[in-house]
Amino acid sequence: MLHGIDHPKAVVFVVQELAAIQRRLEGTTSFSPFVALARDDWRRAQEDNGRPMSETSRNPLLGLWRDETNDKHLRAQAFSFWAATRESNDIEVLCATKPIDVLADKILWERLNRGDQSAIPAMIEKLAADEHGYWWQCGRHLWSSELTEVLDKFLERRGDRAKRTWGETFASDWITSEMIMRLPVSQAERLLLKHWTHLRFAPDFIQTALYVSTPRLMEAAQAAINECPEPTKLMEHLSIHFGIRRKGHLGLTREAQVHALAPYLHLLSQMDIGDLWMACNDRGWFAIRQALLDDYLQPPFLQRKWDRDHAALELDKMVVDKRTFRVNYWIDDFLKTGVPWTEIFATMTAWLDQRCSLAALQVVTAAVVHRGTRKDLSTLKTYEGMPEKVAIQLIEDTKFAVCRRSIR
Repeated sequence: MLHGIDHPKAVVFVVQELAAIQRRLEGTTSFSPFVALARDDWRRAQEDNGRPMSETSRNPLLGLWRDETNDKHLRAQAFSFWAATRESNDIEVLCATKPIDVLADKILWERLNRGDQSAIPAMIEKLAADEHGYWWQCGRHLWSSELTEVLDKFLERRGDRAKRTWGETFASDWITSEMIMRLPVSQAERLLLKHWTHLRFAPDFIQTALYVSTPRLMEAAQAAINECPEPTKLMEHLSIHFGIRRKGHLGLTREAQVHALAPYLHLLSQMDIGDLWMACNDRGWFAIRQALLDDYLQPPFLQRKWDRDHAALELDKMVVDKRTFRVNYWIDDFLKTGVPWTEIFATMTAWLDQRCSLAALQVVTAAVVHRGTRKDLSTLKTYEGMPEKVAIQLIEDTKFAVCRRSIR
């Protein structure tokens, strides 16, 4: 797409076109997804691929957004594209802009998101009038003891407005609860317990207490869950709130966080159980996953749990579909869940002994080439009814591939 071309004329052209769209939409209820998402191409190019916008393309944008004679839409779009890429001198450039500029809020946002500690006082001023918690999002990139105090007062104001009814939430809960998760455990516990008389009614903070998972917080959470007439609602969307597979979130950091959920697994959705199950695999927490989560898996996640009978069906499907190459991915997926190669290979050889077909031998030899050892080669053999010459050649090729791989 044109907005991904790293050429100064192309980048400026796209910015001008986006500004024109914004002018046409001003005063209407319409919006343009292209305007909202165009800059994300450049952000992802740097974050995911290490390919930031070049200085040659970025400098004209700097000139456009700094020029106060340009209209607000052109300046805003130029700034948005410029800020989508990050360089070491950005904070210096951003601090040089007058605080009364029409782009002041956008500039402050980018300073904070680049970790500019000197911008924290300005952030605190914004938070004083921000009941929706918008500016708390910048706390993902920097923090201070002053912000902890401000968060304490913010929660105090929440308590003044709270009706203390089950399921009561405020627009800021999703982000302030995340900020608590990011605090040191002792500070997180102190804040939650201090304001627990009103936080205990909100799902976000019940789940935050379980995430922090100190004994006192687990006891407080349990009391609230036991009293709630609909406890399932307090546990909805837990994997999202725990930051599982969420970019920019801490996610699970301790096995204790999974242990804290043990009494409430029956309240979780299958999606949340599945996400927790995979998160444990990602961290190598196989023992706790097997002990707590395996028995709760249901379709479609159940097929990810190792089972010899189901494995045989999957191998049969590869033969029927003539997709032998899939065995590599199939093996890797189970290795990630802690199933040892010896168990996988034993299951495959037992399956081969039952099928005794050349197609089954092709699947098993492909698996051995992918993950097998020299020790596994002695298990390979031909079966009655196979085209003997083809089968022998297949085994010999497999031996060569494994021996060659093992001496690298």
